[in-house]
Amino acid sequence: MPTYLGEGIITTPTKRTWTAIKAKFTSELKKRDDANEVVAAITAGICWWGAAIFAVALSAGTAIVKPVTTLTKKPSVKAADKDGKFTVPMASFFPRLGGSTNDFNVGGLFVACCYLVAVKDSAKAITAEAWAQIGGRYGLHTHADLHAVSDDLRKWYVGPKEGHTKAGLKTTISEALGTATAEAEAEAEAVATAKAEQAKAKTKAKAKTKAGSRMQKVSDGMTRTKAKADALAWLRDDPAGMRADAVMRAALITADDKAKATAKAAAEQANANAKAKAKAAKAA
Repeated sequence: MPTYLGEGIITTPTKRTWTAIKAKFTSELKKRDDANEVVAAITAGICWWGAAIFAVALSAGTAIVKPVTTLTKKPSVKAADKDGKFTVPMASFFPRLGGSTNDFNVGGLFVACCYLVAVKDSAKAITAEAWAQIGGRYGLHTHADLHAVSDDLRKWYVGPKEGHTKAGLKTTISEALGTATAEAEAEAEAVATAKAEQAKAKTKAKAKTKAGSRMQKVSDGMTRTKAKADALAWLRDDPAGMRADAVMRAALITADDKAKATAKAAAEQANANAKAKAKAAKAA
């Protein structure tokens, strides 16, 4: 029996060949899945690798956090160039980062904040695993968590010095995570409401179509030529009746448009209310 049909072996297929090729393809799919899991794990850990890289560079003096001024909107970490000036972005050392640059940098942001208030173990943490543990103490477990708090961390870092304490950092992160959760819940609620309205409208329309009408049955067998002839005959024999029918149809179309506009406005209002609720929760 051939060991693998992809090696150029030509043979007459048998039941054993069928069994072999199924087993081989299953094995190849497992390799793919295992590789995907490895890629996913590495991608998810880039933020913590970024934290470790920034930490080592800052501790070794090969990079610094630029001094904060009245114009500074966020902490900026730069590495030394060949002349000893701190002008080099940290991500430039790793061109393979590609679309993961933001994940890398947000890890560095967390490090800068931890260093600012001398968070426990931060001075000696030099691995991705160590920084993941520190992040976990603050409720930060994934790159999504770090991104959710990043804007607040930037504001906190360049904010009033009296807020630069371990407690202040913890409060900033906790409130940011809470707001992110509230906003996600509000968005989910708005989406659910909109979907419910759409489902309701579809069910109503489906029921109406299923019930049908005498007019619909006549319309189903109608051709364009026949319809035009009937319309001309109606106009000739009963112009007042045809005008009344036209007015009725126009009113039906107007009512349908109004119903659709009302449903859309209700969905938009539900979305706005949910966002206002989330904003109020953040302000509280």
